[in-house]
Amino acid sequence: MKKISIKREDILIGTLVALFFILPLLFQFSLGIFESLERVIYGVEMRLDAPRNAGRNRIAIVNIDNKSIQQLGPWPWPRRVIADMITILKNNGAKLIGLDLLFSNKEQNQGLTEVRDLHEAILRRGEPNKKDAWILNRLEEIEKSLDNDKILSHSVKESGNIILPVVGSYGGYDTELLLTQDSFLLRNSLRSPSVGLEFKHIAPVNQLTTPFEELSENSYALGHINDPPLEFLKGQVHLLFINYRGHIIPSMAFRMAADYLDKTPEQVLSRGKRIQLSAPIIPTPKGEIFIKFKGARRSFPYYSFVDILKVKKVPAVFSNKIVLIGYTAEGAPTINTPVDPKMPRVELTANIVDDLMTGRYLRRPDFMKYVEGFILLLLCLFAAIVQPRLSFVNRTGATLGLLFLVLLIGIVSFTVLNVWLKTLYIGLSLVTIYVVTSVREIFLRQKQLGLRESIETNRMLGLSFQSQGLLDLAFEKFRKIPLDE
Repeated sequence: MKKISIKREDILIGTLVALFFILPLLFQFSLGIFESLERVIYGVEMRLDAPRNAGRNRIAIVNIDNKSIQQLGPWPWPRRVIADMITILKNNGAKLIGLDLLFSNKEQNQGLTEVRDLHEAILRRGEPNKKDAWILNRLEEIEKSLDNDKILSHSVKESGNIILPVVGSYGGYDTELLLTQDSFLLRNSLRSPSVGLEFKHIAPVNQLTTPFEELSENSYALGHINDPPLEFLKGQVHLLFINYRGHIIPSMAFRMAADYLDKTPEQVLSRGKRIQLSAPIIPTPKGEIFIKFKGARRSFPYYSFVDILKVKKVPAVFSNKIVLIGYTAEGAPTINTPVDPKMPRVELTANIVDDLMTGRYLRRPDFMKYVEGFILLLLCLFAAIVQPRLSFVNRTGATLGLLFLVLLIGIVSFTVLNVWLKTLYIGLSLVTIYVVTSVREIFLRQKQLGLRESIETNRMLGLSFQSQGLLDLAFEKFRKIPLDE
């Protein structure tokens, strides 16, 4: 049996190529290039992992679409319109209503301001007479009908099931925030010791934008709608919590999932870095989860805002469901997700809520990058040693076979084990070995061709000098020709 000799240059090529891809994999310093390509593979795996059986649907979306804008006028609408929708949904049996609309400031209502100014001007005249009393009563009625903020706040309070969004600005803080016992933020935040969370794993924010005070106080709960701070993780990862100056605020999706299942955050987070809303235990080592999508856009039932507003009574459509109200018309905020490059933010929230309630999750343990690096190194060394010994056709077939095997392992890991194995770095390293080996072979062939031409030239010159009796010159030419068998 012929012994296979391993050349040093093959080992060197395999090692250098492996290091070229292992370093960015471990230290993540070239995310813009590689992670964009990895996202394509991630999207393919996500589509393959979409649930085949839709199962029971517990989420509905009332969307403010182009049709609603055309019929009800340009956005933003008077807030009494949102209040009317809340009342309709509550009367139709919605268990929880999530507003994906941030009313951080009170409505600018010029008419209400003028009526209040007139009211105060009459009062400043002194003791009102009978005529003034009638006018004052009428002005109070007009004020109530024009005060859309108060109407919305009252509707939110009466409904008793409204969850509103807050948005944090990422950044460190120097001191913790002290809140009074009756603060709505204190009611909607968790303290680290009580739930076993570690502050160092929770994204810090130093500013928080909330709904205006009266609306926040009348809401059932508040939850953040922040995207991850790293751009390349948007649409893939969901932060379950943010740390607002020492107060851990759950996400809006997390609050809706927990409250729908009639559980408190303390019950759900009693296991520390894991949560359990339904049967499966979902690991959350950094207070985050990888989103598994139900499908592309409109995987959840959509209902046009204006249609529901006109019909008012929709039997069984919203009964005992989570209803999300969001803006999806032209110019609406969208998220680039693996299954849809322009998914409405409200549907992204729906996917997260569905994941938490059904226990669908994806893991990427910290040690996975070391596993990927080890596999990458082994395959690089194997390819660098074996490929130079194969013909071009066999080398191409072997490389394609290895690429298919790596991709298959990644898909099985994703869909069966719920573990994300990054295959791009491994695949690119194999392709690089293939290209280097092929270029090297072409270079050696060119070198050998030139050598053969040089040998033939020296042989012909030697024979010519010999025939002319110039034996010394002939001997010099013959000496440059290597011996064959």
